[in-house]
This record gives sequence, structure tokens and C-alpha cells, in this order.
Amino acid sequence: MGAVYLTHDALLDRPVALKRAQRSESLDLLRFKREFRAIERLTHPNLVRLYELGADEGGLYYTMEAIEGEDLASYCRHGDPASRLAGVLPQLLDALAFLHAHGVVHCDLKPSNVLVRSSGALTLLDFGVLAELSTGASDRSIAGTPAYLAPERIRGAPATPATDLYSLGCTLFEIFAGRPPFLGSVTSVLAAHVSAKVPEADELGVTIPPDFDVLTRALMAKEPGDRPSLDRLRAGRARARGDVELVGREALKRRIAARLEEGARPLVLSGPSGVGKSTLLAWLAREAQRSGAIAFSSAL
Repeated sequence: MGAVYLTHDALLDRPVALKRAQRSESLDLLRFKREFRAIERLTHPNLVRLYELGADEGGLYYTMEAIEGEDLASYCRHGDPASRLAGVLPQLLDALAFLHAHGVVHCDLKPSNVLVRSSGALTLLDFGVLAELSTGASDRSIAGTPAYLAPERIRGAPATPATDLYSLGCTLFEIFAGRPPFLGSVTSVLAAHVSAKVPEADELGVTIPPDFDVLTRALMAKEPGDRPSLDRLRAGRARARGDVELVGREALKRRIAARLEEGARPLVLSGPSGVGKSTLLAWLAREAQRSGAIAFSSAL
């Protein structure tokens, strides 16, 4: 990550944050200026405002809005992580949806690139071409941070909106576990993203709420097409109203639906603690009610 400096723009008479690119001598300045101008025009309440891209004797730099806030992981740990995350996650999803709608993939989504102000307003940093400037990537390398890098990018595939969703899953995991999903050398971490299972919460001695655990694992599916869409995630904000949006269990949902169509019969749902059984049952009850059935539950 490049160093960030708080400075003053004398022309516009305002404080700005200045960030220098990593290994800027290897970058195509004309291409970056063109792409910077494109994303500079993107204005959204949850995106950092960009001001200037330039070069001096110190190399390539850009200036942006100076924001006082803390990174997403730190913010969520100042109380109940699930409650605090639920309060700001819709803003992050809105910012990503806006970028994707304009053809921009963030490419370096991680806790330190999401700032939350004391008011609760969330701001997303270092999106699109800025990820390359911040990590020193070139045409021969991959923009992004290894701990949050999607498997398809490691395999050499281009970035897509699903790439950001995998990084979002890694970010959610870190908020609850206090560490990224995979640790070790860069080589071992990249290999784990491609082939290793996401660690279980009980293996790490941490607690991840069942609904967020289900969501995190769905987002971290190895294949981009197996991850929930951003539209479904945004619709999941109904969860705050007592509704439940279940993601990442398509095959299981089809099996349950097929069993229910066979007629009234007992159906046993079992599994270890924390895998999302309660979330699945809540989804099942909701779907049954929509079909005109009477659904009830009892805590045992």
C-alpha cells in the first residue's frame, strides 16, 4: 500500500489526501490519466472524491478527498460486530453496485480500503485503476492484495464484479475472525484461495453469526458463477426488517423443495453448530407462508 499524506491544495484552498503510486516508473502514464479521468467523474455518497492525477520528481501521485474515519474492521470491533456491520454494509453494497453499473471493478476491496466516519457514513477508497496505482501492478501482474484476491484472478482471468464479491467475503471473514481467511507466505495464500476450504470458525476459536457465516462462505465460492449476485445481496437488506435472504444454498434448496412436493412428511435438517441451519429454516418458513401454508417453529 502506498503512503498517504495529508496536504493542502493551495489552488482550491482545501485539505486533500495525497497518495503516491508504487513503482510508478513501470506504469503507462497516458493510460492511467485516461482511466483516472473516467473514474474521477463517478460521484456517489459512498465513494471517495478524486481530484488530480499527476507526476513529479517523486513519481506518479493522485489526490483525493481527505476523510477522517477508521477502517471497517476496526469500526465493527467497537461493539457488537454483527450489529455494526449490518448498519453500514448496505452503504458498501450500494457503492459496489454503482461502480459495477459504470463498468468499474474495485479490484482491491479489503477492510483498510473502507473507511467509516464517526457519523456512520461509509466511504470506499482505491477503486478501479487506483488499485493498480496503490499496489504497483503492471500489465504483467495482478492488481490487488493477496489476502483478499479471488481465485480466478490468480488463475489469470480478468476481473469481474464477482471478483469484488469474493474480496467482500474475505473482508467479512476478517471482521469476525480478526484475521484474513488464509495466512502464510504470498505463495501459500494464493494457493489456498484457489484450492483450500474456508477455515471453520470453531477451528479458529472465534464466533461468526450463522447468517454472516453462510454469507461469507457463499461469497468465497471458488467459481465466480457460484457466488450470490450483488442484486441479491442488496435485496437481503430486508433481513433488518425480520426477513431472511438465503444465499449460497441453491442445491440444498432445490432438494428441500423436491421433498416437500412429495407431500407432507417429516424432514430432518441436521449439521454442526454454526453452519446456517436456523437461517435455512427461516427461509423455508418464509417460502411456505408465501405458498399459503401455516409455518411455526419451536426452539429446543
